Amino acid sequence: MKGAVIATGGELLQGLIQDTNSSYCNGVLVELGFTPVMNMVVGDDVEDIIRALDLACSKASLVILSGGLGPTEDDVTREALARFCVGVPLEFHQRAWQWIQERLEARKTIPREDHKRQAYFPKGAVLFPNREGTAWGFALSKGGRWIVALPGIPRELKSLMENEVIPFVRGHFPYVGGLQSILLRSFGLKESEVNNLLKDLIRTHPNRLGLMVREYGEIHVRIVGPPPLAEDLAGQVKGLLGDDLYGDGKETLEGVVGRLMRERGLTISTAESCTGGMLAHTITNVPGSSDYFTASFVTYTDDMKHRFLGVPKEVLDRYTAVSKETAHHMVEGLVERTRSDLGISVTGIAGPMGGDQEKPVGLVYIGFHSPQETKVNEYRFFTDRLGVKTMAVKTALDIVRRYLLGL
Repeated sequence: MKGAVIATGGELLQGLIQDTNSSYCNGVLVELGFTPVMNMVVGDDVEDIIRALDLACSKASLVILSGGLGPTEDDVTREALARFCVGVPLEFHQRAWQWIQERLEARKTIPREDHKRQAYFPKGAVLFPNREGTAWGFALSKGGRWIVALPGIPRELKSLMENEVIPFVRGHFPYVGGLQSILLRSFGLKESEVNNLLKDLIRTHPNRLGLMVREYGEIHVRIVGPPPLAEDLAGQVKGLLGDDLYGDGKETLEGVVGRLMRERGLTISTAESCTGGMLAHTITNVPGSSDYFTASFVTYTDDMKHRFLGVPKEVLDRYTAVSKETAHHMVEGLVERTRSDLGISVTGIAGPMGGDQEKPVGLVYIGFHSPQETKVNEYRFFTDRLGVKTMAVKTALDIVRRYLLGL
């Protein structure tokens, strides 16, 4: 069975917003047993959307369309679908309008007449209430094909997909069942290194394994196949990549670290310079992180490193803030003040200015304190300012993960 995805919006065509919805929808299609055959991005134009729908429906039995369901004049997806399904009028749904009014009033927004646009749907459509917003999704059938229309806001689209669309699709299509999708996540290895480790497996199963290069040091391995084969391949990949695999599915580094911290009953605190609080922010993005996260010191200047973390002035004067010695004193001072079981310190040069031959941009020191010892490692991250900060955060989390696993 084949699937297609159409994303609408002038902001996507102009490169103002990244289209993350299409890649997410493709992943859902694969998990449901569909083969994605087409992705398209079109502007907010009825005729362009109709042409895209015509092409997609000629190739696929399920088409997912995102965007254009809002209350403004350029939200024309409803009209395009009504015209595509010739003779299908738009109908006003009072239940949807009541829902929209209640959502707006809860946000202290007075419902306006233009909000009513969101309560009109093509006649005969199956409606999907939106738990995260006011734009409901819907599904419409034409010529044995199903078209699913969803709002373009990623958070709303994902909520509708998980709560409404996936159950709907499984109920309306003869589920092929024989396909399983497994995603394995690694950090720290380059794409060439992962490819070298898996090359024999990829050559033997070229249509079953794929490498996905994600931002900031992550390489994901996607495995698709009948359940016994997919599970066997996943086991082989895990054996080959070993400790560099940190999780699967939707797991994140910070989520894995949080789970391990909670299981072991430990606490952690952070002392940050070049990351500016990003490490603490990432750790506390995990629900329940208050069980193990105690405090963070963001000490950007030398004076603050001395006053709040006790880094000796003579260390800062002799070795500078970006040094192994400073990172060591930062994490030692951190744990002394917070009494946490584990501590992480980060200091470096994020750039693009501030580097020199001796200490170039991208140089980062990460200190880690455990009850057994304090260690400091040196890293070089060859990327932009945000990349240096993000790589430092991920590396710090991976240090904690490996310690908690006894690696």
